Amino acid sequence: MLEVTTPVQDTRDRVIRLEERLKSFEEKFDEQSNKIDEMYDLLTKAKGAKLALIMIAALAGA
Repeated sequence: MLEVTTPVQDTRDRVIRLEERLKSFEEKFDEQSNKIDEMYDLLTKAKGAKLALIMIAALAGA
């Protein structure tokens, strides 16, 4: 037998599905944010290392 849903039930079900999708998107966003933070840290360290090498080369060449 086919179950008839009311507009309120249908809306509630849609909201529940949207909340689940939003939670999934938030988790993916958090993962991407963490990856970006890690890449930024690596680039910052690489920039510092490059500057240190330039300074050492300048002092050694002087």
